[in-house]
Amino acid sequence: MKLMYYTFESNPFVKELADLFGEIFIFKKLNSDFEKYKKEILKQRPDFIIGIAKSPRAFSYFDKNCFNQFGKNKKLIKEGKEKYNLFTPINNDFKIIDNLTTKKSFCNWTMYKIKNFLEENNLETKLVFTHLKQKNLSKIRHLF
Repeated sequence: MKLMYYTFESNPFVKELADLFGEIFIFKKLNSDFEKYKKEILKQRPDFIIGIAKSPRAFSYFDKNCFNQFGKNKKLIKEGKEKYNLFTPINNDFKIIDNLTTKKSFCNWTMYKIKNFLEENNLETKLVFTHLKQKNLSKIRHLF
């Protein structure tokens, strides 16, 4: 099973994530890095893409959806779908949250852009996004 991981430059767990998963793509500049990531997706054709951010809550969770919105009213893709459902693994340690990620977040930006890219290119890759507490970093490895 082929897995690709990504996170953000602002994630305080970047080093731990790299130690756990090896290669992890780090988004710094959204638009230019997204262009690079699309090429990697097409090259690697992963079964799963797993986005990881630090949880702002007292618990770790999977996002159930991503939305075609950034900020109050800006559409990420002019004629794009309103929302996409994400893949959520069955796991007793993590909650599955519907609509907790704010629509103005970088997390939502990457989720929506990547999911839309997968759909447009008819790729069967499943997209997962999780917000993790530090104590749960290693648990994500055992879900796939």
